[in-house]
Amino acid sequence: MRNFQTEIIRERDAQGRLSAAGLRWVEARFGVQLACSVLFWLAAYLSVALGIGVFTTDSKAGFTKAALSSVLFAAGAIWMLHRWGTRERAVVLRADRIELPHGQPRTRKTKRLPIELAEVANIEAWGSGGEFWLLLYTKSADAYVLGRGLNEFQARKVVTLLSHARDDLRESLAQPRSAPHAKRPVIQ
Repeated sequence: MRNFQTEIIRERDAQGRLSAAGLRWVEARFGVQLACSVLFWLAAYLSVALGIGVFTTDSKAGFTKAALSSVLFAAGAIWMLHRWGTRERAVVLRADRIELPHGQPRTRKTKRLPIELAEVANIEAWGSGGEFWLLLYTKSADAYVLGRGLNEFQARKVVTLLSHARDDLRESLAQPRSAPHAKRPVIQ
């Protein structure tokens, strides 16, 4: 299993208080990965089959064409896997909004959820078997899909880190703001 990378997002205002918290991660796209692996192994099989056929006919020009076409086929599969095999996701929690800079699953468009941080009740992982979904539940029992295509370990890690981000931001917002002109007490 590849190492699952996450990046914690913390933004602070001019006074050093937490103004935004969130998480960035990368989701696997299983359908694309399966198609690319099938294409790669098909290219390997074809190169072996064509190579055997060419060696039996003793044609070096045919072997060169077969080898070149199978290498190009395999390279195309690797490029497709690199280009479309994963998708970056992020959730940024702010006091007045929740942003999804890379969109929700099946979209790439930046999304702003129509809820505030105070309305967030829970963040959960839902699923069974190989694929888990990340869901955000509101106090009015609405659910928003934040991500999908994660295994159980990855989904639980994202849920834990997003829950900590939510709690940290709520704690920061609950602290009273000090006036910018207020003097700090001097400890002697």
